[in-house]
Amino acid sequence: MAIISPRRYLERQINIPESKLINWVGDGKDEKPKRGIFQSVAREIRNFLQSENQKNVIIIPGLRGIGKTTLLFQAYDHFNSEFAEEKILYLACDDINNFDLDLIEVLDAYERFILQSDLESLGKDEKVLILLDEAHYQRGWAQKVKSYSDRTDNLFFVVTGSSALSLEITTDLARREKELDMFPLNFPEYLRIKGMTDRDEDLSTPVKEIKELKRAIFEDMDPAERKRRIGNIVAAIRSNYLTKLSPWEPKLEKFLLSGGFPFCVDQAELEIYEDILEVCKRIGQEDLPLVSSVGKSGKVAKSGLSVLQLIADNPTFSLRRIAESIGNISRESVSNLLLGYEKAGLIQILKPYGSAKEMTRKANEYYLASPTVRASLWERIGGLTGDSEQLGKLWETYIANSLIRMQRYLGPLGDLFYDYKEGGADFILRLRNGNLVAVEVGWGGKDVGQVLKTLTRVNGGYGIVISDHPEGHREVETEKGKYDLYFLPKEAFMLL
Repeated sequence: MAIISPRRYLERQINIPESKLINWVGDGKDEKPKRGIFQSVAREIRNFLQSENQKNVIIIPGLRGIGKTTLLFQAYDHFNSEFAEEKILYLACDDINNFDLDLIEVLDAYERFILQSDLESLGKDEKVLILLDEAHYQRGWAQKVKSYSDRTDNLFFVVTGSSALSLEITTDLARREKELDMFPLNFPEYLRIKGMTDRDEDLSTPVKEIKELKRAIFEDMDPAERKRRIGNIVAAIRSNYLTKLSPWEPKLEKFLLSGGFPFCVDQAELEIYEDILEVCKRIGQEDLPLVSSVGKSGKVAKSGLSVLQLIADNPTFSLRRIAESIGNISRESVSNLLLGYEKAGLIQILKPYGSAKEMTRKANEYYLASPTVRASLWERIGGLTGDSEQLGKLWETYIANSLIRMQRYLGPLGDLFYDYKEGGADFILRLRNGNLVAVEVGWGGKDVGQVLKTLTRVNGGYGIVISDHPEGHREVETEKGKYDLYFLPKEAFMLL
């Protein structure tokens, strides 16, 4: 039996107190900075208000602690005055569950008692916005949202939840929804939230140059043209932005060690690590049972932090080695645990590049969703030193996550793998045109041996070396042919 009625629950929700809004979005000079995704969400809501949307459901999957709830409250605060009274509603599905209510009950009560009108009867200018938080807590949320979004074009949903949200989207709902992934902070967002950039017009993020550099690196073009574009764009970024950001090195180090989440920016490092470990624990206790076959209790869920600790030390671990290291846990249980963490957004899984047989037999690589998660796990066992070797590993984690993000939104990028052969490059990108690109990452200097080894093995197209080496191009001839190698200084790639 429900603790309160759906109507009473809605009466508590319909007008968010100003004190609660201030807590989430800030006030005046203390207003919380908006992440880049806010502009995309605001644009979709604006199009809805102007009846220009083809979709009326926005899905925002993402890891715990990256600011999804703050994003919804910022949208509420920004658009509250543009919707008629009681036609903008924030709902948290975990809260709905705590009152033993069902989302359908709440939406039915909203229609009956608050709108006091059938959805189909809404006039053209009677727009309704529902901000639905933590949707994964409601079983069958996708079908429930679809049943309402199908009834009128005057209702718009913005839905957040775990990274597994997209796995629950039905074919019918897919016609009405648009997905916008939300990730831990990248370096430009970290600088913005810390107030180091974009508050001063002289130090605004070079958005145009960043987009151009991504295209110059990955689009299909003549080697000479790629060399020219990369050189010109990096030079422009350096003269117009990096010189004003200088010294950028300590800022990047600080970001890698402790800047991956919005809540990190104003905390001491030890508090950051404690909070991130708490996020990891809550994912194991609350999220995994919702997105995988791992239960709330038992040795599998309790082994979660130990498994994360292993892959923090070495991303390339076989299921057998993980199971043996933990003890009293099967390879199947380890697999379920890791797949659950992937669905929750805590890790990214890279397959080895090779034949179907090789991909099955060789171990996967597991990259934590942010370098700061990796640093937190090292701190957990007293192993965080912040020396150049650890910074190099954190930098590699950041590059892996950057490539995965670009893979989802950058047209030329296809699949991302790692080279399982000893002495090969860190990553292999398969572009949409079929070309293979070898990528090697270094914290300091880096030679071309690993990139060349991978290119010759897989008959690749070209190589990229990200390190302290200045931007440049080199054509190298081997027994198997000539390869174009492009050098990208890490101060340029850190902005992508």
